[in-house]
Amino acid sequence: MIIVESVEEIKKICKASNDGRVIVPTMGALHEGHIALLNKAREFGNVFATLFINPLQFNNLNDFDAYPQTIEKDIDIFDQNEVDVLFMPSTEDILDQKQIQAIDAGPTGDIWEGSFRPGHFNGVLTIVNRLFELIRPSKAIFGLKDIQQICLIYKELSSVHNVQILPVMTQRNSSGLAYSSRNSLMTEDGKRKASIIFKALKSGKEYWRTNRNLENVKGKVIELLNTEPDFEIQYVENEPLSNLMRPGEKDFSDLFGEPNLNYQLIMIAGYIEGIRLIDNIIINSDKY
Repeated sequence: MIIVESVEEIKKICKASNDGRVIVPTMGALHEGHIALLNKAREFGNVFATLFINPLQFNNLNDFDAYPQTIEKDIDIFDQNEVDVLFMPSTEDILDQKQIQAIDAGPTGDIWEGSFRPGHFNGVLTIVNRLFELIRPSKAIFGLKDIQQICLIYKELSSVHNVQILPVMTQRNSSGLAYSSRNSLMTEDGKRKASIIFKALKSGKEYWRTNRNLENVKGKVIELLNTEPDFEIQYVENEPLSNLMRPGEKDFSDLFGEPNLNYQLIMIAGYIEGIRLIDNIIINSDKY
């Protein structure tokens, strides 16, 4: 595995070869979810992973400061999972004001998750755009736990850079808790309690399958979440994925590999032991 830390060096490497490059952007603190992304990437070509804790996507400085950092462990995991090139730029290098272009997510970056994290998706898109510019991948791999993120990247950046965005299913532990870098900040008891999130998502999906009644799904999900008194709900949303499209924009058929499906989402965000967790489920698809 080659480790690259400078923008100029990654440019040279990518200019030297036009072989298919697959990018897996990460902020480190790797877990089973990231390993699934790397496994997917290896199916397609040379794997370029990135490790950069993006300050632009944190609207809360304390959250940025608290983000777990396990760099040496991460490097070992990248190496063990056959990453070809690991790009670890400095903040100063990647945020060079003469080189970086700010990307605005627009109104669809201000709903759902964006309504609680102002500017978050602008920061995500700005850095992913910069990574795409530098590495020029043919494919990029992202997880579905951050479903609004992957849809906005697909919508705003895929055609600009001619890169195929590939989704990977959310990876979960035995209790259903979605793997997240922030899980390491919770106690084992907290992780056990946080399993209520996936139980609530599944209950919402099962209720819809049985009753085909979207109006009551959100209430059923909240009802189950409230059985865990230590889970603090921030939001529960039951919305169609099409809300992320502007009038006239193409749908997400290419992203999900299924034609003309109007996916209906349940999304949950909340806190256990002061740690913010998010998760989602698509209730009208067996594939996802």
